Amino acid sequence: MRRILACSLTLMCALGMVGSASATKWLTDASYRVQAMGGATLGIEDETTALTVFNHENLAGLALNAKQNRLDLGLVYNTDVIDTPNVGKTTTTDLELTRPGAEYRGLTYWVNDALVLRGGIEGMMISSVDKPASGGTDQKNNFSGMGGGVSAAYKLPFGLALGAGVVYTGAGGKPDPLPAGASKVEATANNLNWGVGAAYALEKLGADNNKLTLGAQVGTDDERPNIAGVAAGDFADFNGVIEQAAEITGFGTWSQKNTFTNSPMKISGEAIFDMGSLLSAGVLFDNKTRETKFKQEQVDPTGGFMGGSYTAEYKAMVSNIMGISPVVQANIPLAEGLNLLPGVMFTTYGSGTVDQYSPSGLTSSYKAATTTLNSTTVVGGLGLQALKKALQVAVQVGSGTMKSETKVFNAAGTQLGSATSPDTTLFNMGVGGEYWIIPMLAVRAGYTTTTTTLKATVEQKQTVNSISLGAGLSMMEKASLDLLVKLDTTTQDPAPDPKPTHTATGVYLGACIPL
Repeated sequence: MRRILACSLTLMCALGMVGSASATKWLTDASYRVQAMGGATLGIEDETTALTVFNHENLAGLALNAKQNRLDLGLVYNTDVIDTPNVGKTTTTDLELTRPGAEYRGLTYWVNDALVLRGGIEGMMISSVDKPASGGTDQKNNFSGMGGGVSAAYKLPFGLALGAGVVYTGAGGKPDPLPAGASKVEATANNLNWGVGAAYALEKLGADNNKLTLGAQVGTDDERPNIAGVAAGDFADFNGVIEQAAEITGFGTWSQKNTFTNSPMKISGEAIFDMGSLLSAGVLFDNKTRETKFKQEQVDPTGGFMGGSYTAEYKAMVSNIMGISPVVQANIPLAEGLNLLPGVMFTTYGSGTVDQYSPSGLTSSYKAATTTLNSTTVVGGLGLQALKKALQVAVQVGSGTMKSETKVFNAAGTQLGSATSPDTTLFNMGVGGEYWIIPMLAVRAGYTTTTTTLKATVEQKQTVNSISLGAGLSMMEKASLDLLVKLDTTTQDPAPDPKPTHTATGVYLGACIPL
């Protein structure tokens, strides 16, 4: 039965969704164009890197953007291969219909000068194949998902805008073939998120091109569907169900159903000062809470050999994470057709706890483990535009630290002990460029390296190096087509024995079609 549960948990982990409360989430949603240039978001001028409440996921922010009816589509194909000598090879393929960058996705349509509507869908098909080195049956996990959302934003007089949106996402899958002894292993996940936002833009502050924008939003999460798998065990804001069963000779059908129920709530805010094309400065804030409940229902016809028939329901986790990010971006003219684009951002999050509870229906020496999280990151970027923006190069460097302290309590609330995790340091560097060969055609290239160092008894490093190549096609009426090809290589130091090779290749195609 352990193999059945492990296989089902693998499926469920793959269905996990992004649940971070980081205040810099807007920075990770750059367009394929920016990603092809090493992801140096702070040094590249792009609609997805501009500091606005819209890019920070405020639903009302769309009404404050320039009026433009458009259709944005994105298609992604990824392959990820982990090959360990004498152990086996895991190959994962991922085909997704998704957004090409930032909050633009699907259809954006202005009904009139005040009301704008947006709607879009996302979908994925992911298949992973585990091939044992010693031969035997390949193990496949196949699952798919679909998400869709609609939102509306309305521009009121005196610079006020309101927005609201809702999105539904769902996914599911199962292994092929079933593990030995199993008659059923299935995993499903779904959620329904909503959000309501407001923004206020005060223009002409001392000069004609100065503007102050304030925004706030509340909801169960941001309103975009995210259906690509992330870190193992992160069920984020999804409600998930794992069902499994097996035929036990002489007894009958054993079955178990595990249900995860999440109750998330997110509050975010923005204050952004804009001096036209010269300078943008802002403070971005996120606070996210979540309560996860777990229910296990088991039917055991053996009379107790497999644990008996029972239903256990308990609180699995309660989290409260807050993040805040001051950020400054500038565009400094140096000469005719030559501009310098510096930017800097500081992020800190934590200031909260993650409480993990032990199963109330099972014997345990503790009641709860409370973890306090703290993280800080500093990122600096520098870009240079020349030849009237036909040539652009950029570099970005960031570093950060993560710390956590865990305290364990018994049923009476008495602290049993505490432990501080080893410090984790992060380093990231991205460099890239773009050159428009002719006014319609651009070529792009970039390089990114990210190193995570765990300072335990033996210092452990994991490094991901990415090479990106891209092209852009700009057509009449502001239509565009962007191509991105990425190759990622992951290494570990010290490397495990036997040493695995881990590579991933992705092809991204995005299109913007004005309507």
